[in-house]
Amino acid sequence: MQPRYALIDYARNGSVEQISGANEQIPEGGQTYLSGIGSKVMLGPLPGSVMEQPLIAIVDDDESVRDATERLMRSAGFSAETFSRGADFLSSPDLSRTACLVTDLNMPGMSGIDLHRRLQSLGRSIPTVLITGQPNENVRTQARSLGIICCLPKPFRNDDLIDSIHSALRSRQASGAAEAGGETAAPAVFNKAP
Repeated sequence: MQPRYALIDYARNGSVEQISGANEQIPEGGQTYLSGIGSKVMLGPLPGSVMEQPLIAIVDDDESVRDATERLMRSAGFSAETFSRGADFLSSPDLSRTACLVTDLNMPGMSGIDLHRRLQSLGRSIPTVLITGQPNENVRTQARSLGIICCLPKPFRNDDLIDSIHSALRSRQASGAAEAGGETAAPAVFNKAP
């Protein structure tokens, strides 16, 4: 069932009021934001409808990092699923709807880079943000060569991770548009923070 959306008006007193219903899909990329007081340009979900949020998969063997990152993703408006091992993520029924992968570099069994490679070998193009407690130039160079969007050192700032997720989602949109036109899109960002 497609979500239903309503055209709403940002009133002069700052409140938002529904002014008409619509059965149109929101444009690719999410909401259209208000352009000013009195404008009627914002699309939003009708009461009772469900708007699908991008799914962020978090793979880390450290439970406290997984849980904190999941809470951060949900507070930023994303849907999030956590996995303690790369193999668990690969066997997840949500694999096909994952919009972005946040994975630790060093994990038992399968590293974050190995997980990204495995996804590529399966034909899955999921923008990946790598997080690591042991950053170095070799890791960043290898990650960049594989098309990983970003490499963040632990501990990372919440804003840095959220910005990286947004870059990954933009990269995914650009990649889809480029593939439709027969081009290959390059990753949008690569964080070289120490």
